[in-house]
Amino acid sequence: MKKIKSLLYIALVASVFSVALISCTPDPCKDVVCQNGGTCLEGTCDCAAGYFGTFCEGALAGNYDVTETGSASGASSYVVGYTVSGDAVQISNFWGIFVNKVNATTSGNTITIATQEPDSDHYFVSGTGTITTDANNKVNIDYTYSVVKKDTNDVAILSTDNVTGTHIHN
Repeated sequence: MKKIKSLLYIALVASVFSVALISCTPDPCKDVVCQNGGTCLEGTCDCAAGYFGTFCEGALAGNYDVTETGSASGASSYVVGYTVSGDAVQISNFWGIFVNKVNATTSGNTITIATQEPDSDHYFVSGTGTITTDANNKVNIDYTYSVVKKDTNDVAILSTDNVTGTHIHN
């Protein structure tokens, strides 16, 4: 009987000790406030589509001031507009020339422009960008993309403009 009591006592002490240890584990999301529908996972915000930044404070949709340099087009500045639906993005006035919107997708902090011909005029665009937020919670996108002019059969490449630049939310 003494053995059973001793074993029960040890089991009781062990269970109290393990509960105390578990309750002392800090919650990594306790002080993390994710904005715009973001969810905290292990102390880091997982942002809803269309939002970026440490606390999901930056919105992708809106107008951006563009500064870029192309291998053929040279330096240029203009304004583009972004509309967002889930991970799908449409960019108006891309390259400062396209009449129709350029389609892109986001995954994490990367925006991708799959090869496409926005204006059906044999000019094709493709590229990628990295999305960040600045100290004022404005979204910035650093891009590298190419615009390729093909012949009327869309086979031979007639010219290429390799472009690097930044889009800054205004």
